[in-house]
Amino acid sequence: MLFNILNNAYRKLGLWISRHSNLVIVLWAAILVIACMVSRRAPGMLDAASRPLEGTPSYLVEQSLGSEFENPFVHSLALVLSSPDQKISDSGFQKAIAALGVSLARCPGVAKIIVPDASFGQHFRAKDAKSIAILIGLKARSISEAQRMVPLLRLWIRAVKPSGLNHWNWTLTGQSAIIYDLNLYNSEDSRRAEMRALPLTLLILLLVFGSMVSGAMPLALGIELEDEGR
Repeated sequence: MLFNILNNAYRKLGLWISRHSNLVIVLWAAILVIACMVSRRAPGMLDAASRPLEGTPSYLVEQSLGSEFENPFVHSLALVLSSPDQKISDSGFQKAIAALGVSLARCPGVAKIIVPDASFGQHFRAKDAKSIAILIGLKARSISEAQRMVPLLRLWIRAVKPSGLNHWNWTLTGQSAIIYDLNLYNSEDSRRAEMRALPLTLLILLLVFGSMVSGAMPLALGIELEDEGR
């Protein structure tokens, strides 16, 4: 009974499509254009960042800190330098980290730099004197803007890092950096999973459509749309 109903419905649908082929082509072309436009927004929607709710007390406080009080550390990052055998009290390190702070302040989008020294910022210095954190205030107005600055800052640090810090390990961290890395990892992991599923998807399409060309076409179109969205 159900098979007869479905068979009759498919037959009517096929007849309607054959009689209105031009309209069907136009509709599918419109759907394809809309899908291409919407797919470009997909990466931004698959974001790991939490979003502030407009009008809430926390949102108003964040806005006030950035506008009324001109706080340069509403969105900030921390550059952590560490070494297994050297001390931050060494004179060579002190000169190198001061030079690094000056260079970081010139990076586009950086609002202010705090480089701890012996008289200030003890909570940014490890008790064993083998690691230290430089606080980087950003001009970003949102977490999304701060995230976009993470790769730029990492490239900037590699380019301007003084030779006196060659034996020091460094890590750029903070909320925005963690969210950026998490999104990057999720994107790469999803892509690997999709590539592993491609053979099975192609096999199912071959069974459905009955030919290599017909089966590979929707798969190729899907891959192309995904690449454009990225």
